[in-house]
Amino acid sequence: MTIRGLLKGLWAFCSYLFVPQRGLRKDNKEMGIKELTEYFEHIRYQIVYYPSDMSTPLPVGVDSGFMLDYKGEVLFVTADHVVNTHDREVRIIDKNAFIQTNNIAKNEQGMYYVELVTLSNVVFCSHLKVDMNTGNVTELPLFDGAFVLMNDFMKNVQYRTNECSLNGAIVPVGEKKLHLDSSCICEPSNDDEYFVFGRVRFAYDQADNGQVLLRSQLISHDGLKYVREDGNYYVLKYSQHVVVDDWKGLSGSPVLNHQGGLIGIACKVSDVTNEVWVKKIQSMLPLFDAEILTSKINAKN
Repeated sequence: MTIRGLLKGLWAFCSYLFVPQRGLRKDNKEMGIKELTEYFEHIRYQIVYYPSDMSTPLPVGVDSGFMLDYKGEVLFVTADHVVNTHDREVRIIDKNAFIQTNNIAKNEQGMYYVELVTLSNVVFCSHLKVDMNTGNVTELPLFDGAFVLMNDFMKNVQYRTNECSLNGAIVPVGEKKLHLDSSCICEPSNDDEYFVFGRVRFAYDQADNGQVLLRSQLISHDGLKYVREDGNYYVLKYSQHVVVDDWKGLSGSPVLNHQGGLIGIACKVSDVTNEVWVKKIQSMLPLFDAEILTSKINAKN
């Protein structure tokens, strides 16, 4: 065999091995809106965040994320603007973000609280351009993806569902949360419709006993259709008018088709064009690989 033929064969093999197929869930089953809502409550995680100086005891924002089993590791994945502020293409590291476990605990003073898991070791995804002649490094426009390679403590925490009855779903409080598997990663299709679910319209209520409660509204967006690519994003068209307040809190959420295929991360919407921008999960795979490799090298040293 010639060198050219060998390289061609190697390229074909690598393409098969590493390029995501038009993936389905392992049971290859089409989900209705009720089943998809129940599934989403189990695989979408709530993120709460505070100012970096922790100047307030209450969260100042809430968004979404998900756990992904990838090459023997567990990654917590979200949008970068969930854990950092983006201001005119500048990343400002000004948040302390936590995963909400939905476990209620009691401290020594008899006060109840919700257990949180810190995202302090989150990896910010940056694209750099290096001029090989001058050595100058230029950071390209912000890459709206972030992730954490979860350690044993983070993986062993018990993450639980909230009660959910939206769209006829039946999910009680306290069921075990699930991970997405990398086998569900797929490319979008013009034939598929896409789905996002979560909690929006967050506000605080003062209970009769003086306790401050964070309330929210469950919402789902179905009927999203793939229309085009925009750099590292897929652009989906919503079948209804986009009301921005009905999307705040969904940033970082997985975006799935009705067979559980994952195309990316919900990032931003437009109430002018009624479109949704979804960060391609494929664009993050090389970053996952680099972080896993770096972690293994560091573990040996």
